Amino acid sequence: MSLGIGAALGANGRKVVVMTGDGGFFLNVGELWTAVQEKLDMVTIVMNDRGYGVIKHIQNALYGGRNYFADLMGPDLGELAKLAGMPFWKVSRPEELGNTVEQALATKGPTLVEVDMKAIGEIPPYHPFNKRQPAPARA
Repeated sequence: MSLGIGAALGANGRKVVVMTGDGGFFLNVGELWTAVQEKLDMVTIVMNDRGYGVIKHIQNALYGGRNYFADLMGPDLGELAKLAGMPFWKVSRPEELGNTVEQALATKGPTLVEVDMKAIGEIPPYHPFNKRQPAPARA
């Protein structure tokens, strides 16, 4: 979020798009008000799986699915956008993404788009964490 704000401040009239996971977004959520206050022309797209998806994949692959400290309790992003005074869209199906992002891009000022990853479906495992790899032999 903060890097997107910096980019928007120096964009010379070009639209800036920030794509972030919900975990990273919530670490910088207060910056929404900076974007609104400064009237920055930026779209923030939050890929919301209600947790640290990368951490969960690693835990599933390497620790037999034991997930610890990987789920997030976050606010309703639509209500958060309303509170910040910015337009909001929610994407719940992959075929909605293109049109929704077009609408957000066509809107002047800061906007927020939530991609509901739980509604869309399970994220595929990341390589090389798609199966447990034996530790390399020591010499």
